[in-house]
Amino acid sequence: MPRVDDDELTRRRLGHVRTVVLGRHVLLVQCLGVVLAQEGYEVRSVLFPSPADPLPSPSSVMRARARTALLVVDLDAELDEAVRLVSGLAAEGTHVAVLTGSRDRARWGRCLRHGAGAAISMDEPMAVLLDALALLSRGLPAIDRTARDELVALAAADEETVHGGRVRLGLLTRRERTVLALLCEGLTVSEISRREVVAEGTVRTQVKSILAKLQVSSQLAAVALAKRAGGQEGRPRQ
Repeated sequence: MPRVDDDELTRRRLGHVRTVVLGRHVLLVQCLGVVLAQEGYEVRSVLFPSPADPLPSPSSVMRARARTALLVVDLDAELDEAVRLVSGLAAEGTHVAVLTGSRDRARWGRCLRHGAGAAISMDEPMAVLLDALALLSRGLPAIDRTARDELVALAAADEETVHGGRVRLGLLTRRERTVLALLCEGLTVSEISRREVVAEGTVRTQVKSILAKLQVSSQLAAVALAKRAGGQEGRPRQ
């Protein structure tokens, strides 16, 4: 990530750039707000609802009229919603930095692909975050072009994998989807047999068919594909 020189830091502190900090974790959002305020930013904090509720719409965030936005989000659990929020804010001209604990670089790349100016790991020191926001606030790139292209390429490959997984999940019968959903809940073949009141051999045959259709070699891989693809198979049965 490009570094910001001392003169740039001074200009940033005097700029009073309006910035909105968004996230679910009260303490983290408040602490970031305090740090940014000390750096000279005009800060507004927006706390998301409980994890059971969706992320806010871009239009509701835009009421803050901020030039930059710092989105603190769990990309492992809320990727699609985060991407929609990033895309909506970027379309309105807001420079967005994503701060996340996810180590999945493909997910970072997806945020960049949809308009984020920076994707920053929570493992990074505060200086990295401050430098990124300083650059974004002035409309400058906050990530090296080569690094950005690599992350975006990872995101594209990952989306293709997920798309292929969804296509294969669509080949499952209703009964196979039920069995896969129970596997995702952590049930064993024996437990599924007892719960569904069917022969264990029948369940094993259904699992074998599931693995063949999904083109995977184990139940763990089938569960991982179902959860990664984000289909109904990764959720409890209705």
